[in-house]
Amino acid sequence: MEFPDPDGCPPWIDPGNGFRLVVNCGSYTASLDYGMLDISEQQHELWFDRGSEYDLDKFVNDMASLMIWGRCQTLSVWVVDVDSAAEWKIRTNEHFAKMIKSRLNEKTAHLKVEVVYKEGFLSAYSSVGPSGLTSEAEHVDDSCVSPEHPEQIPPID
Repeated sequence: MEFPDPDGCPPWIDPGNGFRLVVNCGSYTASLDYGMLDISEQQHELWFDRGSEYDLDKFVNDMASLMIWGRCQTLSVWVVDVDSAAEWKIRTNEHFAKMIKSRLNEKTAHLKVEVVYKEGFLSAYSSVGPSGLTSEAEHVDDSCVSPEHPEQIPPID
């Protein structure tokens, strides 16, 4: 789809208020109710009007319309500084708002998203080894399972 604005802003957004999110996602495995699905790398571009309320929750909902992941999975969102390649994790709506505010002059933010398991869920296709890293394991009937003793699972950095 082509937009008449030279900056690429969609016609339904005032070009003076348009803000662009360039979103990159590496390959991942979606844990769906009917099995696992390997998804290749993706890049998306989202626009929103800076005059409207837009936060991390809205961003994740918008990404759900562009990407597929399981109900026991969610997105981990990182903002990327294109000059230094530094990355900062965005955990809250407040972090998201600060990120947008710090990039108002550029009218663009580069984000990296990862599809991860929600807290309290493990992949039925992986197990936590002694190093704290996941490894392939035997297939289990359910695609996601909640651990019986979550306190026994070491935290993963």
